[in-house]
Amino acid sequence: MATRGYIGKPNADGTITAIYTHWDSYPTNNGRLILEHYNSEAACDEFIKNGSLSSMHERMAPKPGEAHSFDNPVEDVNVFYHRDRGEDWDFCKPVTFKSEAEMIECEEFAYLWKDGKWWVGTNHESEKNPKAWPTGKFIPLTAEVIALFKAENW
Repeated sequence: MATRGYIGKPNADGTITAIYTHWDSYPTNNGRLILEHYNSEAACDEFIKNGSLSSMHERMAPKPGEAHSFDNPVEDVNVFYHRDRGEDWDFCKPVTFKSEAEMIECEEFAYLWKDGKWWVGTNHESEKNPKAWPTGKFIPLTAEVIALFKAENW
């Protein structure tokens, strides 16, 4: 079963441009990869440029000459629906949310590049510690936050 999410950044008018992420969007996977490999606005822009993401890995794109596709991916390379599967861009293009709350409500996890750092939001409540993270709000994405989610098997 997929754990879906979004990756995005705010626009000057307060809306948010984001892409859909299909697999493993929980903080112990996509959140960890974002902190370790994509901790910049340029990386966020690259995600948005490529559109909907099937699965996130350590590298944004294959090296020149590497044969990479949706059906035959390079193990550590991101898999995008348009670039790697040939899906129609209209199906895969970034979406616009009216607010942060709307972005969080749409899928299980949301990642937002804002104020020079990554933030994470979820619509899941903590089972073990209800005060561990707020639902429906973005909080800074840190190793400590990832550890909280790991303690709850996310």
